[in-house]
Amino acid sequence: VKTIRAGAMDYMPAPLMVDQLLEIVSVQLNEELSFTSHSDPVVDHIFAHAPAIKTREEVALRFGISANTVSSRVRAVASTTFTDFLHVCRLRGARRLLETTSLNISQISARVGFSTPEHFSRIFSRHIGQSPARYRRSILVLDWWVLGVARLAALHRQYRQTWGCLCLLYTSDAADE
Repeated sequence: VKTIRAGAMDYMPAPLMVDQLLEIVSVQLNEELSFTSHSDPVVDHIFAHAPAIKTREEVALRFGISANTVSSRVRAVASTTFTDFLHVCRLRGARRLLETTSLNISQISARVGFSTPEHFSRIFSRHIGQSPARYRRSILVLDWWVLGVARLAALHRQYRQTWGCLCLLYTSDAADE
């Protein structure tokens, strides 16, 4: 679902193929689970407290290890740098806030731990592929699209039930004559 909300529908051929959709969702889930399928308390701490963490030295001090060891452990688990991992963790929270609240970009930026809204927007665009404002608009469009599809499905069911009953009545009336 997050993949679709991030704009995957723009790249999918019409009509929508369910197996392609499942593949996209599967890839997204694997990416998210790759950070959670480990047992490193340092990485867990960064993941859980990303908004409050400013530097790798902070994390190193908390665990009594060197800053280089923090970076090594993050790279071993997430295959990325400390800074990129911190950004990914913060952006995960930012996407959730963009999807579920009406907070403005500055408020979200501060809540997830970025120093300025401009820095937040630059990092968000680099990782997600669109600005936070555009991401939020795409979520709203998708939500309306999903509601529209659900409404159409309900109307279709209602139509089939109504016409199915009318057809049964018509055929039984014709048989009676």
